[in-house]
Amino acid sequence: ILSADRKMRRVNQAFCDMIGYSQEAFYGMSLRSVSHPDDAVETTSLRHQDFTLNDRATVFRSFIRKDGDVIHTLVHNAFVRDADGEHQYTISLFQDLTEQVRARESSRNSEEKFRNLIEGSIQGVLIHKEFKPLFVNQSYADILGYEDPREIIALGSCLAHYVPQKRSRIEKYAAARLANEPAPRSYEVQALHKNGNVIWIENRARVVNWD
Repeated sequence: ILSADRKMRRVNQAFCDMIGYSQEAFYGMSLRSVSHPDDAVETTSLRHQDFTLNDRATVFRSFIRKDGDVIHTLVHNAFVRDADGEHQYTISLFQDLTEQVRARESSRNSEEKFRNLIEGSIQGVLIHKEFKPLFVNQSYADILGYEDPREIIALGSCLAHYVPQKRSRIEKYAAARLANEPAPRSYEVQALHKNGNVIWIENRARVVNWD
C-alpha cells in the first residue's frame, strides 16, 4: 500500500521476499528507491501519468533486489480516493515475471546467434514447410543466382528450384523423412539457376522443429 507521495505504508511478506528487504525496512521507503534506474522516473510520476483518467492501471516495472539482482514485474495498481475525490493511497499488486523475461531474452539471444551463424554460412541454407520457403540465407540465393533471398521466398515453392523431371524425386524423399522412413540424407540433384541454366547441387536434408 503506497501513500499519495508513493511511499510504502504496508507490505506483505510475499513482497518482502520478492525484493529482499524486511517489512520494517520498507516502511516509509519510497518505491523509487528500489526501482530499476530505467523505471525510476516513470515510477515516481506514476500517479500523474496512469491515473489521470482511470482509477486502475497495469504497468511493467523492474526493481533492484537488496542482493543486487534485477527482477521484472507486472504491477496492478488501484487508485483509492476519499469522498471528495482526492487521492488517498494506492494498492499495488506485484506479479513476478523475471523467469519469463529471462527466458524470452535467452530465446532472443539464441535466435540472434542462429541468424549470425546461418546467414553468414558459405553453405546455402533453405528451411521450408511442405516446400514453402520459411528461411533462405544469402549463400543459397547466390547459388541459384538471386541477389536477395526474398526473391527465393517470393517464388512460393522451393520445388521451382529444381528441374521439372526431378521434382517428384524430391517430394518422395521429403515424404519419407516426415514419416520416419528411409531416405537419403545427402544426394546430388539438378537445379535451375535464375538465368535458366541447369546446375548440379548437393542436397543435405533433415527434418527440424521450426518456431
